[in-house]
Amino acid sequence: MIAISQEESHLKLQQQQLAIVAEKQRKRWQIIKQWGNLINSWTWAVVLMAIIFLLGLHTGLNLLPEGVVCKSRESFCYFLRFDTNKRILKR
Repeated sequence: MIAISQEESHLKLQQQQLAIVAEKQRKRWQIIKQWGNLINSWTWAVVLMAIIFLLGLHTGLNLLPEGVVCKSRESFCYFLRFDTNKRILKR
């Protein structure tokens, strides 16, 4: 009778320990998912901002008056232009 009660208490203890381990794993995965969602949302926000900035820069260089000049044909300013006949600054 004593052996059966000891085995039952030992079994309950093991079940409690397994429940604690399972709860820790569940909490850990929740934290990982939260960080993953945060990183994912920030990544898309940064990429979207970079695309919008570059489109604005590109459009601005092509729609601004011809008074905007580029330093040379190899410059980034010149590369972004649709109309390559616009003025180039001569030195």
